[in-house]
Amino acid sequence: NTQISSAEKRGLKTGEEIGRKAGEEIGRKAGEEIGRKAGEEIGIRKGKELGVQEARQVFKLYMQGKSPEEIAVLCNISINKVRQILE
Repeated sequence: NTQISSAEKRGLKTGEEIGRKAGEEIGRKAGEEIGRKAGEEIGIRKGKELGVQEARQVFKLYMQGKSPEEIAVLCNISINKVRQILE
């Protein structure tokens, strides 16, 4: 018989709903992982850029004759970090 009973229709609809929800959950988890990785890459890249800028500023001030202590105050970083950059 080619007719689908109402019970079969309900079963198909329920199965489709279960599959849709499972697919959405899988997609959500995959999307979160992709987003997390992209965020980490952006953070690493931005951190490197800021580190280079900071090092340039430290060297610029050092070349202007500023002491490591003055540089630390002007750049708002620790004296140890200034010394580490200048090593």
